[in-house]
Amino acid sequence: MRRRSGWEAMGFDPQFKIYPKKTNLPPGWYRLSYDAYHTSGDALFIPKIYPLHTLEKAPEFESLFPKGFGEKSEISIFTKAKQEEALKHHHLTTSKKEIKQEKGGSPTLPESRDTDASDQITETNIFGPKINLRPHLPGQTQHLFRYAFEPEGFRFDPFDVDYPRTWQPYHGAFQLNNFRMTFLGLVPFLLFSIHHAIIRADRRWRFRKTCTALQLLRKKGKSTLMDWLAHKAYLKIQPPFSPTSWYRFFCDSVCFDTNSIDWFSELSSQPTFALFLFVGESDSEQLSGTMQTVLSQSYPLSEIFILTSSTSHPKTVQQANLLVKKHSRIRKMHCLPKDFGQALEETKSEFICLIESGDQLRNHTVARLAKAVADNKADITYGDEVVLTESGDRIQKVVLRPAFCLDHFLNNPCIGLMTAIRRDLLGDVGLPTDCISIEVLNEKLILNALVMAKKIVHIPDLIFERLTPNKAPFSRRLPPSVIGRFLERQGFTHATVNTTANAGLYSIRYNHPVSRKTAIIIPTKNNGDILKIAIEALERTIPEELYDLVVVNHESDDSHTLSLLRAIAKKHRVIDYRGKFNFSKINNFAVKQLAGANDSFLFINNDVEAINPGWFESMRDKLCRKEVGIVGATLIYPPEIKTFGNNQENLLSEPVKIKSPQLMRIVESGGTTDFKEAHDYKIQHAGVIMNVGVAEHYLKGEIYENKYVQGSNTNPAIPAPVTRSFIAVTAACMMTRRDVFEEIGSFDEELAVGFQDVDLCLRAGNEGYKVLCDAEAVLFHHESMTRSTNDFLSRDPHPADTTNFRHKYQHDIGRDPFYHPMLANSTPLYRPMRSINPSYLSFPRGVTNLGLTPYEAQSD
Repeated sequence: MRRRSGWEAMGFDPQFKIYPKKTNLPPGWYRLSYDAYHTSGDALFIPKIYPLHTLEKAPEFESLFPKGFGEKSEISIFTKAKQEEALKHHHLTTSKKEIKQEKGGSPTLPESRDTDASDQITETNIFGPKINLRPHLPGQTQHLFRYAFEPEGFRFDPFDVDYPRTWQPYHGAFQLNNFRMTFLGLVPFLLFSIHHAIIRADRRWRFRKTCTALQLLRKKGKSTLMDWLAHKAYLKIQPPFSPTSWYRFFCDSVCFDTNSIDWFSELSSQPTFALFLFVGESDSEQLSGTMQTVLSQSYPLSEIFILTSSTSHPKTVQQANLLVKKHSRIRKMHCLPKDFGQALEETKSEFICLIESGDQLRNHTVARLAKAVADNKADITYGDEVVLTESGDRIQKVVLRPAFCLDHFLNNPCIGLMTAIRRDLLGDVGLPTDCISIEVLNEKLILNALVMAKKIVHIPDLIFERLTPNKAPFSRRLPPSVIGRFLERQGFTHATVNTTANAGLYSIRYNHPVSRKTAIIIPTKNNGDILKIAIEALERTIPEELYDLVVVNHESDDSHTLSLLRAIAKKHRVIDYRGKFNFSKINNFAVKQLAGANDSFLFINNDVEAINPGWFESMRDKLCRKEVGIVGATLIYPPEIKTFGNNQENLLSEPVKIKSPQLMRIVESGGTTDFKEAHDYKIQHAGVIMNVGVAEHYLKGEIYENKYVQGSNTNPAIPAPVTRSFIAVTAACMMTRRDVFEEIGSFDEELAVGFQDVDLCLRAGNEGYKVLCDAEAVLFHHESMTRSTNDFLSRDPHPADTTNFRHKYQHDIGRDPFYHPMLANSTPLYRPMRSINPSYLSFPRGVTNLGLTPYEAQSD
């Protein structure tokens, strides 16, 4: 739809028909340029060019009976006709190079490692050819491609299919301005390509690229040379979408100008900050680069300490001395991390921060810290960071942190350098000699401050740039003994802290057990084969002295399930529930039947299968803390699972046809799902987030990696599950204590099918309880992993519950403190939004329930 200031995408896939003004479009090389903008924070322009005559998908056809099958069906006839029509046009997209190959000519140039689908000039599918242009962010854009479609014009699609990057097609306003397509003859093409591919290259690469071009011309001919020049020129004028290009866009004033934002409006106070800069073995250029960003802060630092050591380079020390002479607020000291207590005594500022030579601050870093401290009365304040490669010119990963969680910090420190720590909380710090690096020192300072801290605030903004650490991982963490002593001071005298397969990750057991057995509640209706797998897995992985099993039979009527329930009743408890399906009522009914016999409950679906022993004890161990109200499990998809519905009612109220070969073999053999660490399992649930849709599972669909037993992350840009806080967890496997369940009022029976688990967790949070997702409790969830785009947009299995939940939590949806506002809100897959609006960064996230207290059960 045309708007006064651009266009409005109303349908599923907006497209434009482009016609030349004067002459037709001859085949050949073209340069396309335009300015593209949109109003979404997560949309990426993925442009494609289609011929006017082709269709992207077949129209709907009636099913004709008889004589309407196979080759005689209408859709087969239509498809065959379109294939023949596409073949007629295919010769236009076949280059002279390909013709030479058929005659025994030179082989094609292998694709560069930097290429993607956008470098393929044309692609022919069954409905016709298309030209893939490179995906790009909003702003000025250029494309270089070879055109060989109809001379009358073409169709331009600015937002082609973006799945699975996002589940949603683009809807909203966008602009395409200064749209211009320029034909490049042979000479203009060569001049344009040589300029961008060779002349604009770095000086060290120009000679090498020139030699490569001459070799291609001599050995493979002009056609191959032109393709190579086009590819290299296209990379220069429109670089591939990457973390580096994303960050440049984020920092660009076109996105938003941080200098124009008033960070100091109505500040109740102006806190003072001292920065401690550890030089280490860095060179003088790294120190100069760091100090340039430190001295250019819009909110000035009160004190700057440059800390050198005996390993510091003489030129770097000399550079530090010059800075001291030039700036009165800079001091230089000889200090190692293990001697930091001496340096700390010299500061008079309210807050301290640590950085390392080579790191860089953004111009508003200290301003954002100051505003968060003043507005929120924070004791500890931290932001986000990007990690650069050793050369400093490319982004290795973007670190977007959640709101503070003590479990997360103790297991795997979630706070980095440039964290503002209130000096008064440190007291007379007698830092031990185990601080062997700046990272260990930073962790130790935060740990000491946590004893008296009242509030920790996270700023959702990239305020810090770090070079990739060159230290061994074990040297960047406090030893387990220090964490153990901290837990002992909190009352957990038998706590253990063990290392894992990853040097920076610890496995913690509080060893303060819940006194009574935990009641495991499994609702079911029919589906006896699935229930049998679930119960046998529980019996195999949990010591019988730790649990009571209660199966809630909701009007099962098939003979096989009834026979199985009679067998289960000989060993466990089976209770009958009658009435319309209501997940909340079923579970509340089960709890009432227990009549105080158990002081904790595990609500678990009948399609959840335990894998290895230890998961149950891990969840109970975390529930032994007074401030923890609910603990969820990490759920993964079994291999080959592509079945079952996406809502609980499917498995609890109707028979399910088993389609998975893997599960069918388990049922027939009476065995269990084979779990192999090397298999690429997908995550089904690692916590619940309220920034994607109404409520969605965190990391759903990402490759699962158990960092507790496996090596380092295969993709450092995507975090692996670790035990930490979430706003909610799924009731497919959820454990809670009786006192918590009764205090917050049990499951809301107005939510019959969906969101009752999220609602329960939110109400627990309102009472001050933490909700944890246990990364060491890993189970299979036999539910469907596939969901189409149309399903996500239009299919709602429980619309009444959705409406009820939306109304109740209308001001909380989209403001999840444990899910970063810069992460995508259109898919649970972990990735930043492709373009950022400053409104996403406006509100800090504060956490006040910082305690760690043993739970003591009340005597009867």
